[in-house]
Amino acid sequence: GQGDASVWSVKKSGKLLARLFAEDGYQLRKRLVPLVELLNGRAGLPKLWSL
Repeated sequence: GQGDASVWSVKKSGKLLARLFAEDGYQLRKRLVPLVELLNGRAGLPKLWSL
């Protein structure tokens, strides 16, 4: 497969664990960035992640 996900709740706070697989760091980033943008809403990506 290409990855998996788990979801659970801790004291009203939802947690998501995503496990992604890729051939290299660039391919992983191509898959991960849209997911983080979707889940993080208007906050966008962390500055450290910007190239």
